[in-house]
Amino acid sequence: MINHRFSIKQKLGEGRSEVFLCRDLFFPGIEFAIKILPSNVPEIEEEKFRQEFFTLQKLDHPNIINSFDYGTIVNI
Repeated sequence: MINHRFSIKQKLGEGRSEVFLCRDLFFPGIEFAIKILPSNVPEIEEEKFRQEFFTLQKLDHPNIINSFDYGTIVNI
């Protein structure tokens, strides 16, 4: 469980960050991919991760996923 909202169904991938398929408890029946950056990465990696999110928000193409939210995990 992530932040009392997302239930992890399976791990989809791993690289600089980890990607999980999650079920959203606020919107039953909807699944999301959540990309998580470890908490112990250098500040420059955090900034790159943040910039990637905002760059994805500006793009609109059928072959590019939509990014919806950026936040911090407070409960696992």
